[in-house]
Amino acid sequence: VFDNKYLKPFTSLLKRLYEKKVNGKKLDEKAIERYTNAKHGIERNREMSVKNALTEVQDGKKVFNENAYKSWAQERDEVRKKNLPWAEEQRELDMVARKYGAKIRDYSGLTAIFDKDRNMKYAQISDAAYQYVADVENALGKDVKELWGLLKGMTDYSLNEAFESGMMSKATYE
Repeated sequence: VFDNKYLKPFTSLLKRLYEKKVNGKKLDEKAIERYTNAKHGIERNREMSVKNALTEVQDGKKVFNENAYKSWAQERDEVRKKNLPWAEEQRELDMVARKYGAKIRDYSGLTAIFDKDRNMKYAQISDAAYQYVADVENALGKDVKELWGLLKGMTDYSLNEAFESGMMSKATYE
């Protein structure tokens, strides 16, 4: 099932993507990885920053504010329902995250991707990541949706397999 539903279509898609150019260079495996890491990293950095902001140390123990996180998640979902262009949605989500005390920083490795010399501020690194995502998505056109659909499908398949085999609890799976 996995091969026919995901692997073969993904391999076929990659062959098409490798024919496209971004900033004058043909896409390759490394460029696709950089793109997916950049796009996911922007989202992950915000999520981790919110979780960090909602965690306090009380009596020497870390305590996570579940109620505030639920409120954040509701506001996050409301923004997502607007169906904004991706970059605009991310910037709006960053503003909402800041309401919860999030100081957005790099948890995902964007610094290693976009600031090899380690002399940039996070805002510059983030801007570079946004620009790279925009450049790649401009080159990919309609293939962006297919790429992320296949990546999500493969991830969901793997998570379901882990859950069904007993390697993952129901709480972790959900």
